[in-house]
Amino acid sequence: MTSSPSSTFVSSSPSAHAKKTAPKPLDTSRLSQWRQEGFEAILEEISLGFSCLKELARTLREVLFPLRDGKIWTWTDMSPEGTDNLYDDMMGAFKDGLDCIPVSA
Repeated sequence: MTSSPSSTFVSSSPSAHAKKTAPKPLDTSRLSQWRQEGFEAILEEISLGFSCLKELARTLREVLFPLRDGKIWTWTDMSPEGTDNLYDDMMGAFKDGLDCIPVSA
């Protein structure tokens, strides 16, 4: 007795049920840590000796990954003006952020 090809075929694609219940990629990726609540949890792990740099980290996050409509925006403006703005914002963040570090002479 031979079986028909359709009765022995096994699909390698996920079932429709699996597609509906699979977690969203953002929920399982490192990117989810960059959500506001996840990012603040990461900042809590910074040791006391470097706690003054938390504001620098927040500013850099805002410059590199701004929130637009509550979502992380990862697009970069590659125009000359956009590049200049990014450079100026990064330099400003470091200038302001590093002022908190005491310098011993």
